[in-house]
Amino acid sequence: MNQFPENIHFKFSWRKYQKELLEGLDFHLKNDHFHIIAPPGSGKTVLGLEVMLKINKPTLIFVPTISIKTQWISRFCKLFLNTDIVPAWISNDIKNPQFLTVVTYQSFNSATKSDEDFKEILNKIKTKNIQCLVFDEAHHLKREWWKSLMKIKEKLSCKIIALTATPPYDVEYAEWKNYIALNWPIDAEIYVPDLVLEKNLCPHQDFVHYSFPSSEEFDAIETQKEKSDKIFLEIKNDQILVQELKKLPFFLDPVKFESDIYENIGFYSSVLIFLNEHKIKISKKHFEIIGTETKIIPPFNRDWAETLLNFILFEGGKYFFDLKEYKENLYNKLIRNGLVENNSISFGRNENINSQLINSISKLNSISEIVDFEYNNLGNNLRMVILTDYIRKEYLSISSENDIELMRIGVMSIFEKIRRKNFKKKKIAVLTGSVIILPIECKKLFLDKIKNYNINVPEIFLLSFDENYFQFQQDKILNNKIVSLITDIFSEGKIEIIIGTKSLLGEGWDAPCINSLILASFIGSFVLSNQMRGRAIRSEFGNPEKTSNIWHLVCLNPVDENFGEDFKVMKRRFKSFVGIDYSKSPHIQNSFERIKPKMNLFNYSDIQRTNLSTFKIASERKFLCKKWDFAISKGSGLIEEIKIPFPERESFMRTKKFYYDKTLQRTVLTLISGVLGFGGQSLVSILSRLKNIHSLYELGTFVSLFGFVGLFIFGGYTFKTFKIFLRYKNISKDFLKIGTVLLESLQFEGSIKKNKNIVVESKSDKDGIVICCLKNASTQENGIFLNALKEIVSPIEKPRYLIVREEKFLFFLMKQDYNPLPDILAKNKKTAEYFLNQWQQKVGNAKLFYTQNAVGRKMLVKARFNSYSSNFQKKAEIINEWK
Repeated sequence: MNQFPENIHFKFSWRKYQKELLEGLDFHLKNDHFHIIAPPGSGKTVLGLEVMLKINKPTLIFVPTISIKTQWISRFCKLFLNTDIVPAWISNDIKNPQFLTVVTYQSFNSATKSDEDFKEILNKIKTKNIQCLVFDEAHHLKREWWKSLMKIKEKLSCKIIALTATPPYDVEYAEWKNYIALNWPIDAEIYVPDLVLEKNLCPHQDFVHYSFPSSEEFDAIETQKEKSDKIFLEIKNDQILVQELKKLPFFLDPVKFESDIYENIGFYSSVLIFLNEHKIKISKKHFEIIGTETKIIPPFNRDWAETLLNFILFEGGKYFFDLKEYKENLYNKLIRNGLVENNSISFGRNENINSQLINSISKLNSISEIVDFEYNNLGNNLRMVILTDYIRKEYLSISSENDIELMRIGVMSIFEKIRRKNFKKKKIAVLTGSVIILPIECKKLFLDKIKNYNINVPEIFLLSFDENYFQFQQDKILNNKIVSLITDIFSEGKIEIIIGTKSLLGEGWDAPCINSLILASFIGSFVLSNQMRGRAIRSEFGNPEKTSNIWHLVCLNPVDENFGEDFKVMKRRFKSFVGIDYSKSPHIQNSFERIKPKMNLFNYSDIQRTNLSTFKIASERKFLCKKWDFAISKGSGLIEEIKIPFPERESFMRTKKFYYDKTLQRTVLTLISGVLGFGGQSLVSILSRLKNIHSLYELGTFVSLFGFVGLFIFGGYTFKTFKIFLRYKNISKDFLKIGTVLLESLQFEGSIKKNKNIVVESKSDKDGIVICCLKNASTQENGIFLNALKEIVSPIEKPRYLIVREEKFLFFLMKQDYNPLPDILAKNKKTAEYFLNQWQQKVGNAKLFYTQNAVGRKMLVKARFNSYSSNFQKKAEIINEWK
């Protein structure tokens, strides 16, 4: 068998975007590769199957999980072969391949561990004449999986179909190269807004419900903060440390021990900052090394304390050999107070506290509030799914009452929280691999459907503590069908709320009726989060008005100015999908910024007001479709771009105006002083003639002296203020120049093809945020460009090359900035020098320093103290926006 049987075809009509892709298939397959980005709900699987049919050769399909493997085979049989029976020429076993074989990446990797095993599998594959490989969800391949796949690809002469929802644009360049080596460059992308426009996905919106920790959790947070503060103050005032650090050779003679400084820049900086805090004189030689002309050293804070202690305890043994007992006592004290995580000192991060927040019991109240809100709005039309990580069977009582205190989040504790206050008789079900609970209202329908599925009727029993719900004796045969059976009941409305585990329902489950999803799952990758979210946003046949709300839960840390780890994780999660913002004129993008709350979240009343505001927006489902239509009309594709925010706490326009006004004022004062100084004698002459008063000579002398003093004072202020104002000119023009230099350098290096139509676009908004991207470049070329630009504006660590740029006014050096050369251009001197040459032509004066030699390392020390990039630390981010 060398071809698929005749007359196999997709039983439904193709969607517009699918049809367009298939019509261009011959062009895409000229290089024997078809690489497509397709989000959940786009019909990615059937598209891959159709491409496989058009290639019409023996095929091996790789998928990430067993459930998705089953889905591929099921979809092919039902939608193409029009049968539920799997033919003999389809296999799911890599050790027994057939004409069409579907296997998981893990099973293939396990079966080919040794060279002998690989040869055996390769021979079996060759025997079946496999000529087409399909890689599904190839973006999250583990490194060892990639190696085994590359080996099989190199041994076969195959066409490659690569399908993914989220390509790894944000990974290291080496990993991106591996990804492209396996899948080749991206041929096409299906966008979520296009799917909404085509009615394949429904209009939807993401919401965040905030909570504060419970009183017990808050006490734990407060206690940990008190411990952290106490230990920090002890370290800050530790006289033993003062005496030991004063004796360090590179502190006593920095010139002689420059090499030690270069090897340990962070520690060296922390030593200077710590000793300066104790009023220890810092010699001029140190300021020459760090390049701080003003001799201003930052205060000693927790970050610098972490740097200092990490080196003393874990890295700098040779400097503190005589402090063995001191170090041991210090380490034990830090351990006892919860300040050591994975052999690293942390005054702010504590895994126990983070875990308590992420799994906070306060989220049960959030879930209960969301359930009541959605039911009040949708009534019996509610089709809600709540996904979480654990079952928590300890909350399933066998007594006549269930009043167990709910202390941990899980399926059963969520069920109990809702059931105990279910005054409106919401129809709630539990669906997991080992516990299934259904509302009594669906018992008859459940029994009827079991008969339709040709399954023996199981033994049914009521919950001991609530006769409004029943369970049944599960067996293997029933378990294989139960998800489909209960999904049918859910679709028909006899169940309104399903509480389940992400392991059972998170991947591969299809229930288009879902119109509200609560993500109470806090473990796993962002890829899985996106897949779970994809369950709710599919359109539903026969329900053109369907909209969906997706709810995210966050417990805030009230003593952390950044709101804690749970908030941080949620923000990262939002980078993996796009949606509309809350405004009346919405736009489409990824990132948390689109739904960022307008008010502060520092106390309980702030959170209550924010949640009430969120509920108000979530209740306006009738406007959701119009909002999506409006947002989609504003663009034609998702553009990846970098956002570089204004570095100061004050607003951009306010700061710029402040320094502009100051410059203007001081310039006027300088001019007046100049007139008074140089025009004093003229003034005497004029006044003398007018008044004929000879004593005005003395007045003129006084005015002249006053003017010269004013010129000296205000002239100096004007110069300094003008220097600061230069920082706040239109920095988008700076980034346009820098971006152009980077583009031409990447074209010279070869990562981006030379094409005069590819240009840099840069603009800034009223807040001083610079937005930059490439126009007319491929998706991966733009991704390479943005990652490299992000490196340029990121904190300086240990770059291979350093760009030092200078701005001058007349004969004065106004400022000196430091930027790392991106790794992709730092591989060899030729590309580095090309970048410098382009910079000098288009941006301005600059020098290139190789940081592996003495001169370069010296400059690197200065850069770490004075880097312009540090202004943007951890703020520049790459986003996708519909334009």
